[in-house]
Amino acid sequence: MAGIGWKLQRMIDRGSLAGTIGAYLTGVAVTSAPWLLTTLVLTSLRVVARRSGTDFAVVERFLTVVYAVTVILSAPVHVVVSRYTADRLYDHHVEKIGAPLRRATAAILVGFALIGVLLVVFMKLPLGLAVVGAPLTAIIGAQWLMLAVGGGMTSPLIVLRAFGLGAPLGLGAAWALDTTFGFGPAGYLYGFAAGQLATLAGEKTVSAASSVSNWYMSAPNAASAASSSSQRREPKHRE
Repeated sequence: MAGIGWKLQRMIDRGSLAGTIGAYLTGVAVTSAPWLLTTLVLTSLRVVARRSGTDFAVVERFLTVVYAVTVILSAPVHVVVSRYTADRLYDHHVEKIGAPLRRATAAILVGFALIGVLLVVFMKLPLGLAVVGAPLTAIIGAQWLMLAVGGGMTSPLIVLRAFGLGAPLGLGAAWALDTTFGFGPAGYLYGFAAGQLATLAGEKTVSAASSVSNWYMSAPNAASAASSSSQRREPKHRE
């Protein structure tokens, strides 16, 4: 991902074993942790559904298609937005990240909501599943975007905190909706959607906090650079 490579290279350039191990662990946290946590939740949902006698096949099939479609179709947007984010961090203009990111997120949500409608129609989902299927598609599409932005901001904790919050919440909500309220397969999809929505909200919140933190850290550097530049130009002005 754009941006995270700079941080990993600085860690490796320290020339120590701790720096090298830290670089590998940071790379794993950004690239693999979301997939591992999501896979763990989906596997856990399947195990719980089997124990309760619920037919989880239709939900699993729909989620597989949704993840495949969203990650492929949203990839071009991720590349552009993560590259832009990394560039703004590099030139100390973090304040320019927010507006383009909001526009990209809105476009992703609207676009994948429409794609979600097409998917539920194409797969002929029952109405109870179709109602949440389209919004879930939009949420997952936006998650991929925020994951790319987290890499561009060199902030793997955005990923870990958000997915660490949403994964157990989705599993617990799915189990409760099925066993306690008798929603059946729809309960698993609704519960999973709730967990993914919490993950997306966590990514947005921590990303905003990270932007502010990076801005405060970069502002003194930018001011110092501007001061040095003006001092270098001052003798020429006097001449």
